[in-house]
Amino acid sequence: MKLNFALIAEESTGASAYQTITAAGHRLVAVVTSRKAAAGFGISLRKQAERDSIPIYSPKLVKDATFAQELRSLDVDIVLNVYSMGQICREVIESARWGTFNLHPGPLPENAGRNPVSWAIFEGHREHGVTLHHMAVEFDAGAIAFEERFPLNGDETAFSLSALCSKIGIDLIRKLCQVVAADPHDIPAIQQDFTKRKYHGNDMPMEGRIKWTKPAKQVCAFVRAYDFLPFRSHWGHPRACLDGQEIQIARAFDTDQLCDAPPGTVTKSSTGDVLVACSDRWLKVDYLISQESRVDAAEILQPGQRFQ
Repeated sequence: MKLNFALIAEESTGASAYQTITAAGHRLVAVVTSRKAAAGFGISLRKQAERDSIPIYSPKLVKDATFAQELRSLDVDIVLNVYSMGQICREVIESARWGTFNLHPGPLPENAGRNPVSWAIFEGHREHGVTLHHMAVEFDAGAIAFEERFPLNGDETAFSLSALCSKIGIDLIRKLCQVVAADPHDIPAIQQDFTKRKYHGNDMPMEGRIKWTKPAKQVCAFVRAYDFLPFRSHWGHPRACLDGQEIQIARAFDTDQLCDAPPGTVTKSSTGDVLVACSDRWLKVDYLISQESRVDAAEILQPGQRFQ
C-alpha cells in the first residue's frame, strides 16, 4: 500500500527521511522546511522537493489551524516531523488519516524536550535511545510507536552521538514505512510512564560556564556535551574567564592524571599538551574558539596562567 506523507523537517536527517520515504515507495505530497534548510547527503531537503515538484510550505504554517485543511486537501495519510522544533497546533497534528509522528533523538519519557543528546552526555547517562512517537500537543508526550536504546561508552561528543541518533532514527522511519505499507492499524502506540518523565527546555548546564573546581570527569562531560565540532553547538561553546577575557573551550579530554595545582591552573605536559587543573585531575584542552574559528589551545594558553 502506498501512502501520502507530509514531511516537516530540517537538517540532514530531514533530507535522509525524504529519501527513506520515497525509497519505500510512498508519496511525498508536502514538505514543510525553512529556506535555510541544512544540506543533506549531496542535496538539501528543499532542493529535493523542488527537483521532484513537491509543494513546499513555511514552518510558520504548522501553528495555523487552517493549514490542516490544506493537508487534508492533499489527502495526507501520515505527517512526519523530523528535527523541526516549532510548536505544531492540534488541528495539524490531527489532520493526517493515520497519525502524526515525531522523531526524537532521545529515550522517552526520561529525556524529553530540547537537546536530549547534550543532556545525556552532561548527566553521564549510561544508556541513550531514539524514539519515534505519536505526536501530542504537549512536547514529546505522545504514545511510542518505535524506539531503540543502546549503551553509551562515556566518550561520545554531542556530534558523534547526534550522528548515531540520526542513523538509528532513519531506521525507525524505515520501520514505520514498512508497517504502514502492510497495515496502518498495526502501528504500535505504547503509552509513556509519566512518573519517569524528565523534560528540558531551553536551559543549559551551569549557564554555559566551566567550573574548574569540579572533578575532571564532570568538566570533560560538560565540554563533550557542547562539542558539535566541526559545527557550532546549539548552546555555543563552554566559557571560562582568563586574564579578564572570555575563553571558549571547544574540545577537552580527561587525562586520568592526578594534580595538586589550584583549579584552573594552566601547564603543559612533556609532549606539549595543554593541561588545565580541575579539582582532582588534569584536563587536556585541545581546541579553543577564537573569533568564531577553531584554534589549537597551545596558541593561546600558556603555562602559569590561571582561569578564574
